[in-house]
Amino acid sequence: IAQVARLAAVADPGAAPPSAFYLRAPDAKAQAPLVSHAAAVITIEQAGAHHAGILSAIHATSFEQGWSAGQFNELVNVPGSICLLALTPEANDGGQPQPCGFVLARKAADEMEILTIAILPAMRRRGIARRLLDVLRGSACKAGVRAIFIEYAADNPAAEAFYSQAGFTVTGRRKGYYRRVGGLSCDAVTARLELL
Repeated sequence: IAQVARLAAVADPGAAPPSAFYLRAPDAKAQAPLVSHAAAVITIEQAGAHHAGILSAIHATSFEQGWSAGQFNELVNVPGSICLLALTPEANDGGQPQPCGFVLARKAADEMEILTIAILPAMRRRGIARRLLDVLRGSACKAGVRAIFIEYAADNPAAEAFYSQAGFTVTGRRKGYYRRVGGLSCDAVTARLELL
């Protein structure tokens, strides 16, 4: 080691630049993708009042001011409400699929409003929200709904991109509609998706 150091100290890097020398051929392999399953294997089921605690827990991971189980219990029981729960095939300790997201909407006449949609942070960017929206859209069409409405915070670029890609068109803006922790406010963007 000492001899190599002495040679390196007097060597001219410009005349003999270092080069890599491998004793064997590279054997690195691509890692498995972080996402082990696609949205296609996510199952969607109708959620009811007995899911209120689960809905509240998922909602709390997505919003600054999460809704309580009691609030979800009331909302799910309102006539015209539809709540779809997404389940991942990754089973829990009891061998059952785990809830990973949901969408809650309410139908009135020939219109539907998405009240909220939430996905667990670890399950985002897997197409689950889009899958929930597609199933909701199918149910809405069967029920004769002509348009779906959504309202989201103006400071949420992910929501803006998601709804824009899904075909929603911005229809308005409510100044200072959302109140943030600490007293700050944020505009609400309203958007519409035509179905028929």
